[in-house]
Amino acid sequence: MQPSTLSEHKPDREYTKDLARFAAELRYDDLSEELITKAIYSIQDCLGLDLYVGTQTDCGRNIAEHALRESGANHTATVIGYGRRATPELAALANGTMGLGFEFEDVHLGCGSHPYATIVPAALGIAERVGSNGHEFIAAVVAGHEIACRIGAASRCRDSDGEHMTYRRGVYTQQLFTVFGAAVAAGKLLGLDPEGIANAMGIAGEQAAGSQQSHDEGTWSRRLHGGLAAANGVRAALLANGGF
Repeated sequence: MQPSTLSEHKPDREYTKDLARFAAELRYDDLSEELITKAIYSIQDCLGLDLYVGTQTDCGRNIAEHALRESGANHTATVIGYGRRATPELAALANGTMGLGFEFEDVHLGCGSHPYATIVPAALGIAERVGSNGHEFIAAVVAGHEIACRIGAASRCRDSDGEHMTYRRGVYTQQLFTVFGAAVAAGKLLGLDPEGIANAMGIAGEQAAGSQQSHDEGTWSRRLHGGLAAANGVRAALLANGGF
């Protein structure tokens, strides 16, 4: 018997490509007024949390200073509250960590994570780099939310007693699922086509991770899940944009 190959195990439907096509084709004009309003509130809420945590907490100041210090000069992405810029990846790391730093962020119960804390910082870092307008930015944020929440909701199977298996296995869902939304939002703003966004999602999947331990103990690392997912999503989109 010949050993099996990956090509023999293709699914009947290529779901990642379906999601990537949806994200690439979504336009601001496709969004309802209610959805646009909700997206704007989410963006404002995230920026408000970034501003507070980045300037008023030790954790926020630490991660912001790290991003600025390690980036050097002449970069494009704002670290919220500092008036200075870092690389898109490191700005996303800082702003995403700060967005998860006050225990006041959004939550999507279906995927058990806090989407905007990761997706908005990832989108912001790329939007500043490429000069996106507000409509493009909002559409990218909405697409990122849709993909992250769909993947998360589909993945969080429950045990017989109703407990989510991700939690039971010690996995924290924030970085696990929102990294896909971050990659989609960043990739959309980079102008990736469906194939490019699918590649970005694949690269994001290689970086999907997260331990429940920091969440249970309340350490700074719990906040870092928002930033790591944002930075990894940006990295995935940039790699895909470069042909990886």
